[in-house]
Amino acid sequence: MENDSDLRNIENRGFYLNHVGRTSFKTNVNFENTTAFTNNHFLLDRITQNQISALTNSLKSIYKINPNFKTNVVFNFIATDLATNNHYFL
Repeated sequence: MENDSDLRNIENRGFYLNHVGRTSFKTNVNFENTTAFTNNHFLLDRITQNQISALTNSLKSIYKINPNFKTNVVFNFIATDLATNNHYFL
């Protein structure tokens, strides 16, 4: 179908990938790692105008003191735009 209204043809292509890994050691200490990657690609009249990629990673260490009480320590890494060097550690 052809657009005869002189409006711009804007298209967004998105990709999201999420991966979670957990350990199940028979000790009191275990780990969980979550990684997410997103990529958004914006096209104006089928020509690339903007592309943004982001990466987040979360590493959690879990210490079970007893079956009813556990403690977590979480380390987060966030790269909001992979084209720049703006990375955050939380």
